[in-house]
Amino acid sequence: MAKQITRIVLTGGPAAGKTTLISRILKEFKQDEGWKVITIPETATELISGFGIKPFGGCVSMLDFQDFVVSDQLHKEQLALKAAQMVPEEHVIVLYDRALFDDKAYISDEEFRQVLARFGLTEQQALSHYDTVLHLVSCAKGAEFAYNFGNEARYEPLELAREKDDLTLRAWRAHPNLHVIDNSVDFEDKIARGLRAVYEALGRPTQQEVWHKYLIALTVYVVISLCEGFYLYFPLPVMMASCFLNGILGVTSYTIRISATQSYVPDEKKGRFNGAFNMLNTVGSFTGNLLAGALVAFLPVRGVLTGFMLVTAAAAVVVIGGGRRDVSAIYNRQE
Repeated sequence: MAKQITRIVLTGGPAAGKTTLISRILKEFKQDEGWKVITIPETATELISGFGIKPFGGCVSMLDFQDFVVSDQLHKEQLALKAAQMVPEEHVIVLYDRALFDDKAYISDEEFRQVLARFGLTEQQALSHYDTVLHLVSCAKGAEFAYNFGNEARYEPLELAREKDDLTLRAWRAHPNLHVIDNSVDFEDKIARGLRAVYEALGRPTQQEVWHKYLIALTVYVVISLCEGFYLYFPLPVMMASCFLNGILGVTSYTIRISATQSYVPDEKKGRFNGAFNMLNTVGSFTGNLLAGALVAFLPVRGVLTGFMLVTAAAAVVVIGGGRRDVSAIYNRQE
């Protein structure tokens, strides 16, 4: 069987999720399942952080810096392809954390062509080094709340991050297999779309997610509220079945909520989080029971219960459904 080597570039603006996607790819394509993932770290960051070669602060000009970047990048790409041929695995992914055309975002088109020419390359020849390019859009465009200034080796303000994202996308536009992964939904969805693009590049069917915990949790909250709101209107056997169903759903809801939040909250804040949650839960239940008890002195019991549970269902839809971007990032988080 011929060895399959697939070369995939992850690019995009600052704080786009490339590091997270790389770690997810490494978990997805395991060596004991016949895969080998060879990663090529971002060259510019290595030069700045490791060698102290910086295109700012009077060290070297931006144009001279790109010579260093292209030289080092080409060397690492050659080593990676040699390693891909040598490893025993038949399926190899060479994963580039940025690549040659990212340099084009920092110099003019003509300067970039001159840099490539010094290494005996044209733009078309350089593009042929890569099978697929995934452009992850910076959080600075559409997910500003999550923007964290990206790479520690250099800091880009929000506006500059947007500009660099646009320039980087423009630089890779000529690649025939360019995929743009934007911030249209939430971060977990963004990473999932990136993984699907990787499977597409490999010519393999996408792994389907078995659990969509966010959607399950939202459905469970609404169903519990409706069942509890109307079960007093049911015949006794249906009422018993409804209570049984509520019990099962309640356990499911609790398990998903606890596993999701405890995984999401940092260890040093779990005590405060659990304390605040228990306090709010107790105060809310006590206040609701007190108010319901006062209302049944004037209104029918079943009507009060139905009204309260309809408000609960509506709150679940508005708070959890309306805050999908933030809430789903907690529920759908993968370790």
